[in-house]
Amino acid sequence: NEVNAGTINVNGKLTIEVRRPGGESLISDIVRLVTNAQNRQAPVQCLADK
Repeated sequence: NEVNAGTINVNGKLTIEVRRPGGESLISDIVRLVTNAQNRQAPVQCLADK
């Protein structure tokens, strides 16, 4: 079974195999997309600047 980031083990012992580094996680993808969107101008903003 997969274990998602932030999972809390409340009972027992886990052995986990890491398959991807943290930089390839879903949250890092979201952060990267938001950062890219914030750094780009919207097409309508280019029109307003003219």
